[in-house]
Amino acid sequence: MRYFLSSPRPTTMRLTRNLPIRNLFHVHPYTQRGHGTVSNIVDLARRVTHTIWDDSPGIPYNNPFLIRVLDTITSIDHSDYPAITERHDYDTKESTSYSYRKLGTDLYGTRRNWLKIPEIETKLKGPDIERGVSVGLIADRSYEFVVNLLTLFSMGIRPVLISNTSKPTEIHKLMHTAKTAFLIPPSESFKHQQWVQDFIKDHPDYKLFANEELESWKNSRPLSEKALSQEYLLETSKLKQGTILFTSGTTGNPKAVFTDLSSISQQCSSLRSLWEYTEEDRLLHVLPTHHIHGLSNCLLTPLTSGSAIEFISKPFNAHKVLNRISQPPSVDFPPITMFHGVPTMYSAFISAYESYDSLQKEKVAKGLKGLRVAVCGSAALPVPIAKKWEEITGTLPLERYGMTETGMVFSNSLDPSLRKLGSVGYPMPGVHAHIVDPNDRLIMVPNVPGKLVVRWHKESQLFHKYWNDIRATNKARVKPEQVDKKAIHKIENGKVMMKTMKLKRGHKGYRQKLSDDWFRTGDMAVRGEDGEYYMLGRESVDILKVAGHLTSALEIEREILSLPEISEVAVVGVKSEKFGDIPHAIIALKPEYATKLTSPSGKEGKGQEYKKELINSLRKRMREKLSEEKLPRRWIITESIPRNAMGKVNKKQLLADERFFPKGKNEGTTRSDEVSSSDAVEEHENEHENEEEEAKSESK
Repeated sequence: MRYFLSSPRPTTMRLTRNLPIRNLFHVHPYTQRGHGTVSNIVDLARRVTHTIWDDSPGIPYNNPFLIRVLDTITSIDHSDYPAITERHDYDTKESTSYSYRKLGTDLYGTRRNWLKIPEIETKLKGPDIERGVSVGLIADRSYEFVVNLLTLFSMGIRPVLISNTSKPTEIHKLMHTAKTAFLIPPSESFKHQQWVQDFIKDHPDYKLFANEELESWKNSRPLSEKALSQEYLLETSKLKQGTILFTSGTTGNPKAVFTDLSSISQQCSSLRSLWEYTEEDRLLHVLPTHHIHGLSNCLLTPLTSGSAIEFISKPFNAHKVLNRISQPPSVDFPPITMFHGVPTMYSAFISAYESYDSLQKEKVAKGLKGLRVAVCGSAALPVPIAKKWEEITGTLPLERYGMTETGMVFSNSLDPSLRKLGSVGYPMPGVHAHIVDPNDRLIMVPNVPGKLVVRWHKESQLFHKYWNDIRATNKARVKPEQVDKKAIHKIENGKVMMKTMKLKRGHKGYRQKLSDDWFRTGDMAVRGEDGEYYMLGRESVDILKVAGHLTSALEIEREILSLPEISEVAVVGVKSEKFGDIPHAIIALKPEYATKLTSPSGKEGKGQEYKKELINSLRKRMREKLSEEKLPRRWIITESIPRNAMGKVNKKQLLADERFFPKGKNEGTTRSDEVSSSDAVEEHENEHENEEEEAKSESK
């Protein structure tokens, strides 16, 4: 496909298709209208046709996101390619596929119908239209959701994405935060689920509507390219168009994050370039679509690349996913080339793989090796899991790092030989990253842990703001300080220590503030010798100060997960006035070990004896891997560790959970404290060391 630059300036449309395809998007015939102002490009600029995007303040000239999607929809080369495939279950042969042209047809029809809704029409023609309109959208893995999302984009409306597992009270709270009175649930829920009727009854001021006519369109013929080139002229300011996503809330209440369409376009462009999405790819989508990973990486970027996306309506099941990926290519089961998951999924894959016989292992390994790329993110992937995956497939998973506020920040190479074990890789194109000390001074040397801050090129700034929360927005911004090398005395305990130096007359000083568009991620990280980054965890919950030592809970978790008995682990710090944060390990055992804990003889039976032996064994092996201050002082055994939709653990909730930390027992506890136990949680303290040995180890 041939493109040419209409102007190098950021205020112009960067990519314009060749004449036959470009004409599909023209409102008017050729107009002598130049996009640029630089004299040496005027002639080139005047050859570019006046398009609908030129008159639309809603779709900025440097934002090819919608243009690229609509190009794919109407392109003769791609329009009949499958865009979305819906499959009821992973092993179900029957499926429904929707082509890109069909997607465009349904987008066209939905937009036309929604513009007729009186409340929407009033908003879009009101005096405050430049501010834009927010509409709540229940996000699930379905073709209907994709149509609804793109339709809202095409209308200049901000979709506020809400999980399809949210309760009515949660939905109301999130909509209140986003300041919207409109909600679009799935049409099936709108017709048949009682919660919708209850929601309407409890909140009469809210307007609910669904894409009820989409079902009747599914059997209709796709529109022609000419019909699909209808005008998408918008009045909303381009700075007010985008999405509102909510943070996962693992370290506090969920915040509403607004990302404009230019930023979304930049994310898609970077990912498309770095991970090389093409129309030959087929992505198995198993992630929530209301999170940045499931939305940007697995949906929007593939749609701008002509890739196929396969949705499964059933919940994630490791055995069934492995079976789907390892299916021999056929008409019913086209080969999967891309998979995006989170660490808990990869851990489940390893457990499932180890339960298979040799023949099944061979089949699954062959299927996994057929993946072009397997991406892992949203939390740190334990090194033992990554190594086991490499043993099975021959390559490490492609680890990356990103946030709701930032999109993707770091990524390992697409080339498996260049990936770094345990690392989230290098900054994405257009992203700058630094490590700073507690005083926000830049740490320019490698292998020194500190706080991670990031920024972007001006024209593609990703973090816009927290919606209706100026205080949180300002708090998230930082002006790092760069210290002249001559003025640095040493870097000690993660702090840049300066020399005492006299300034000569006229000298501007040895410290300089950088620009103010840096974002505090709230994560601790370290930069390696080659510029790669390693995540140490959330500053608020994963960095423990044990007797004066800074310790990463993630490092402790990685070592515990390397033990064969452990299925899950979460390390938290319990506050102590004397020792700071005391590490506690909450663990879940693999099934073959967990069954040994149950004994008909009760607490004094064999199950209790096995538990004591197991904990003592775990502690002994951890002493060989971890220094004294990193050793967990209490081990808590549970069936499973609570996680959110993206597999993240809310450690603040764990510390407040009385099953794990009964009131009166969760402050200042050490190894000599008495611990209660319940049926749900089995706890065990270190018993065989005397008080003198314990005091010595705690004071180190």
